[in-house]
Amino acid sequence: MHRCCLITLLCLQLELQSCAFGYYRQKTRNNVCKNFKDYNYIDTSPNCWYNPDVDATVPEMINRNNYPVERYQVATADGYILTLFRIPKKESNKGVVYLQHPLTAAANVWVDKGNKSLAFLLSDAGYDVWMGHFRGTIYSSKHLRLPTTSNAYWNHSFHEMGMYDLPAQIDLVKKYSHTSDKIYYVGHSMGTTAAFIYNALLPKHAEKNIKVFVEMAPTAFLGNSNILMQHIAFLRQPIVDICEQFNFMNLFNHNGFFHNFAKGMGPNYGNQMPVS
Repeated sequence: MHRCCLITLLCLQLELQSCAFGYYRQKTRNNVCKNFKDYNYIDTSPNCWYNPDVDATVPEMINRNNYPVERYQVATADGYILTLFRIPKKESNKGVVYLQHPLTAAANVWVDKGNKSLAFLLSDAGYDVWMGHFRGTIYSSKHLRLPTTSNAYWNHSFHEMGMYDLPAQIDLVKKYSHTSDKIYYVGHSMGTTAAFIYNALLPKHAEKNIKVFVEMAPTAFLGNSNILMQHIAFLRQPIVDICEQFNFMNLFNHNGFFHNFAKGMGPNYGNQMPVS
C-alpha cells in the first residue's frame, strides 16, 4: 500500500510539473530552437522561431507544402482499423513507394522537413507516395470490436504488425493505386522490424507485392547493442506490474500524460529540430 501511495504521489508531481511547463510554452510564440541550450531562452534567442508544423496534423503539413493528400482506412484480419495517407502520383509516374514509420512516431516523420521531406522528394521525382500506420498510433487507434482502454486492444507486438498490419495496408495500396507492379517499401526502425517479420512469416505475399525493401536504421537483434534500453531491461517486469496495477495501457498517446510532459520538458525532436 505504501508503495502504491508513493507511485501515485510521483505521478501527481510529474503531472503538475508537466502542466507548469506546458503553460510556459503556451505563453511563448516561438516553439523551435536550433540548439538544445537555446530552449532556455526561447523567447529571446535569435536561434528560435515559430514552426507551424509542430502541432499540425499530417494532412495539414502536406497541404501547407502545396501537395494533395488522400486518406484511406483498412481493417486488419484481427480487427484493427489502420489509416494511410497518400500523395497521389504526378504526371511522370515511376511506381509506388510505401513508407512505414518508426517507434513512437507516425507519418509526420516523412513530411516534417519542408521541401527536404522524403515524401515530397519522392513525389517530385514522380512516385505515388503512400504512408502507413501501425496499430495503436495516433492515426490508427480504433478496432472493430475492442475499446482502446482494454488490455486486449494493447495485447500485441511487432509480430502482429508484420503479420497483419503490413499485408492489409500493402493490399490496399495495390488496390487503389491500380497497379499490378510490385511496390517499393521504405521502413525506418520499427518499420524495418515489422518488415523482417512480414518477410519471414509471409514470404509469398512479400515476393508477390514488394520489389525492394529499403531499411533505414534496421532493428532485428539487440544482442550486440549498447543502447540504454538493453541496460535497463531488468526493470521490465516492475514497469509492467505498475502499468497493469494502474491500468496504464497507452503510455505514449498523443496529448496524453507522457506526451505533454515530454513536450513541456524539451523539444519535439521529430518536428522541431531544423534540417541543415
